[in-house]
Amino acid sequence: MRHRFVLLAALAMAFGTAVHAQVLRVEVRDSATAEPMVRALVSVTDATGMAVSDGLTNDQGVLTLRLPRAGEWIVAVRRIGIAPRRVPGVRVDSAASVTLPIRVANVRLLLPTVSVRASRNSCGTAPAGTDRAATLWEQITLALRSSVLARAEASSAVTLRFTQRSRTLGTDLEERSVEMLTQGIGMGRPYAAADPDTLALHGYVRVEADGGREYFAPDEVVLLSPGFVATHCFDTPKKDVDPALAELRFRPVRGRSVPDVEGTAYVDTLSGELRRIDFHYIASTSVVPASAQHAGGSVALQRLTTGRWIVSNWYIRMPVFLRSGGGFDERVVVNAYREVGGMVETISIPGRPRADSTARPRVVP
Repeated sequence: MRHRFVLLAALAMAFGTAVHAQVLRVEVRDSATAEPMVRALVSVTDATGMAVSDGLTNDQGVLTLRLPRAGEWIVAVRRIGIAPRRVPGVRVDSAASVTLPIRVANVRLLLPTVSVRASRNSCGTAPAGTDRAATLWEQITLALRSSVLARAEASSAVTLRFTQRSRTLGTDLEERSVEMLTQGIGMGRPYAAADPDTLALHGYVRVEADGGREYFAPDEVVLLSPGFVATHCFDTPKKDVDPALAELRFRPVRGRSVPDVEGTAYVDTLSGELRRIDFHYIASTSVVPASAQHAGGSVALQRLTTGRWIVSNWYIRMPVFLRSGGGFDERVVVNAYREVGGMVETISIPGRPRADSTARPRVVP
């Protein structure tokens, strides 16, 4: 009851302040054609670079944002593969409503070429500057944030059909069995992720009292969180495996002792669109043995024709252990893998209720 009271009080305070809030209405159009720029990400920051509000433009290229206080703001408009547009010194007085028209040139953003040397590590901070790692990070975070905002939009004519399944794989990843877990319709996230701060503190694999292990994948919210950035290093390789996909690698900072993830994000070199993020689990051998070399997962993103971003495919692959012997002679080996994953396709069913598939991947040895 106490928590409910606090929540109601907080809502009342928020409602009271919203009446006199500062409002910024941003109208974004293509500078050459004057056509609305749909699903562009508009963000507002203060002079220190701290973000105070953001959102996606609608079908008319318009976004209305409430600002926390009066002042001068920096407004940025970003869209995948297009050079960003920044408008500094936007003044919004107390309780004022300001309309800001912004024209954005449809100029393709070119990725810096691959260097003969791998990029310098950026550890504990996001890649910044004008090098390849910073440019890739900009495009990756833009796609991830757009996905988060699109999922949060309550009203949408675009609905998703998701299918979730479980596979049992051998140690060499041959398929042994397949089981359909869930099917549904909605706009929710396709898998459950833990709080980013909890993952940064305790890691991505949780050992439970019954000996089972719960595995967590880094979703869009986690990858954008300060905790993930603070606990990982980022760089680019000397040469991409596929010339059509630019790679940004991440790994835990030195000294991390909790189960963590490392992997690679892949960005289309022509469109600048984020294609997928592959990762695998790394930890002390007491949690994830070194023999579990295939333990990990992948998250693929897709930009719809409407401009919305969704998680289109994903899987988490978890080792199944076999114990032999006893006492000091007990051995734990990887006997198989359980892979939980799913795919999403778009359908159009206006008015259909939202649904989430939030089963957490878990295995018991």
